[in-house]
Amino acid sequence: MLEEGDKAPAVEVTTTAGNDIRLDAPGAPLVVYFYPKDMTPGCTTEAIDFSEHLAEFEAEGARVIGVSRDSNERHEKFIAKHDLT
Repeated sequence: MLEEGDKAPAVEVTTTAGNDIRLDAPGAPLVVYFYPKDMTPGCTTEAIDFSEHLAEFEAEGARVIGVSRDSNERHEKFIAKHDLT
């Protein structure tokens, strides 16, 4: 498990928009939160909380991404339903 300040492993993820993000890329800090499934109560609360506080992370120069194994179609529905950013 990584601790705050640890270097991220060399992993590349693709966003629902089709952009590739390397977790170990230099530059702005990156906050990555993992959740099991879109549309479940706990995961929805977590995603909404991160979305509501996104401006605070960005003010510190950080980017935020959420990761689950759901399909892009399901992610897009989840994002739209809860107006996530």
